[in-house]
Amino acid sequence: MADEPSPVSAFSGALTKLASELYGDIGSPAAKHVGSALETVFKVGLSPIKLLDWGYEQTKDWLAEKVSSRLASTPAEHRIAPSYAVVVSAISGVAATHDAPEMRELFAELLLKAMDARTAKMVHPAYLTLLSQLSAPEALVLMSLKRVADRNLQHRQGDSVFMERRGSHVGDSTDTLEMQFAAHCASIGFDESTTAQVWLDNLERLALLKVDRHSDLNLVAAERERVKASLQHAEYRYLYVTGFGEGFLAACTPAGASNAP
Repeated sequence: MADEPSPVSAFSGALTKLASELYGDIGSPAAKHVGSALETVFKVGLSPIKLLDWGYEQTKDWLAEKVSSRLASTPAEHRIAPSYAVVVSAISGVAATHDAPEMRELFAELLLKAMDARTAKMVHPAYLTLLSQLSAPEALVLMSLKRVADRNLQHRQGDSVFMERRGSHVGDSTDTLEMQFAAHCASIGFDESTTAQVWLDNLERLALLKVDRHSDLNLVAAERERVKASLQHAEYRYLYVTGFGEGFLAACTPAGASNAP
């Protein structure tokens, strides 16, 4: 009696059949993409644990080399064992981002800093959770914004990266913060205005960026006879990297490395 197919094999076959029906010729490019995706899904299994285990297998040699290299340059008296919570979160993050090198580097750096007594306090547990809620482009944009702020404002924490001004006089305005943010994303290679808005919303949600605002009302003196003085009203909005965001970037960035792509 022939062996019955396993549930996974049966499910895989059913999905392959569905792909064939949806896209016609199984050799078509669309069907090949579906087949490639299915192969990845069933290679790692449907269990999150299996997924992380497979990801770890792809990255363990890379991570071991990273740790060995950092420890070799760390004086023995400063080497410490990181907390179990940091180890689990960092290694899980490395495994989950094995196909996203930029994010994998950030998770690894947090682990490496936690193994050095001089930098361990920089690694807040929230940073590891936060990383899992960022895409690689968002992380790169955040790093580049910090560099812009540092360059323009002499490293003063809390200063704005972009400023929007809306005045009561014609021509007395600037581009919105959203427009400036999208333009900045485009300037470093991410020319997607709709996506840029999603990134801005997410970075604000995570308290890495913040928008602040205030308004001014000024009396403008008359410039000539029979011309009354007037009141000039202006609304300001500022976008800046928060103190929490600066701490996050400091923890994720290797010593001596640039904060921008």
